Amino acid sequence: MPNWTDNSLKVKGAPERVKDFMEKFKTKGFEAFFPTPEILFKVDQNEVDKFLKRIFEIGSMHFAANPTLKKEKNFSEKIETYEPKNEKEKQIIEVLKTGYTGWYDFAVSEWGTKWNIDINCSEFFENTASFWTAWDPPIPFVQKVSKLYPELEFSLWWRNDGENKAKELTFKDGKTIKHNQFFIVTTEDIDFYEEDEEQLSSLILEAKEILNKGGTAIIDEEEFPPEKMDEALKKLKELISEEINTK
Repeated sequence: MPNWTDNSLKVKGAPERVKDFMEKFKTKGFEAFFPTPEILFKVDQNEVDKFLKRIFEIGSMHFAANPTLKKEKNFSEKIETYEPKNEKEKQIIEVLKTGYTGWYDFAVSEWGTKWNIDINCSEFFENTASFWTAWDPPIPFVQKVSKLYPELEFSLWWRNDGENKAKELTFKDGKTIKHNQFFIVTTEDIDFYEEDEEQLSSLILEAKEILNKGGTAIIDEEEFPPEKMDEALKKLKELISEEINTK
C-alpha cells in the first residue's frame, strides 16, 4: 500500500473561469484535463517490459522513475524506426509511440502521482478541493493545468501522512510564483509520542528549521510567522512539557 498525501488545491481569479475548472475537476479529476491514452490499458504491461528490457535493457519502472533516461537511450528514435516482428510487437510499438511505457509512466509524468483522485472521497467547494494522492502531491498536474488557465492562480498545499511538515506552491501560467512551507503540530500529535522524549525534542528542531527558512509554524491551530519564532518554540515546549508531566 502507498503512503498517502493530503492535498488542498485553491484556485483564484475570474469566477467564471474558476467555476469552469472546478466543474471539470470534480467530475473526472486529473483525467478531465490530461486523460490517459486508452491504448496504455490494452497491452499487458509484462509484455511491454519484456520488450523494453530486450531493446533498452531496462524496464518501464526505470523510465517512469527517471524521465531523462528516454533522452539518454534515444527512446523516440528507436521506437519510430523499429520494425515490429509480429502483431504483439505492433501493439507494443503503438503504446510506446505515445511517449510512455504504460499507464503508470503516463500518470507519474503527467499528474505526479500513480492514480487519479477518488472523487467520492474528495471534497469540493466553490474554489477549493481537498483530496488524497498516492505517494506524492500532483505538482506536474497543477503546473500543467495552470497553463490551460493562464489568468488563474493555482495554490497546491500538501502534507504527507504522518509528517509534521507541509508545503505550498502557487502557479500561474506554468510558472511558480510563490513557495511556502509549514510546521504543523496539534496536541493530538504530541499525545501520539507519549513519553518518547527524543521524538518530542525532534519536533522542536523541525519547527526551528522551518521557521529559520521563512516558513510558518502552526501549533495547536495558532499560527506563528518566522518573526515570532521564540513565541512558537515557547508554546511548543510548554505543550511537550505538559505531555511529559501528565504521564
